[in-house]
Amino acid sequence: MSNTVFCPVTNGQIDGTTCLDIVLVADREAKPSILPEGVKWSEEQRQKCLTCKYHADIEEV
Repeated sequence: MSNTVFCPVTNGQIDGTTCLDIVLVADREAKPSILPEGVKWSEEQRQKCLTCKYHADIEEV
């Protein structure tokens, strides 16, 4: 069973792989097209990710 964390971008629990994908997009290292279906990307969503407590600590997810 994988660990999940609360994600302010999806407004729900996500696994570490999904978290990493969102972080990569927020850091502009990947395109929003890698995001899971249903995740709407915007500058507001990017800011939510950048200020999330898990953003800097991705290894612990």
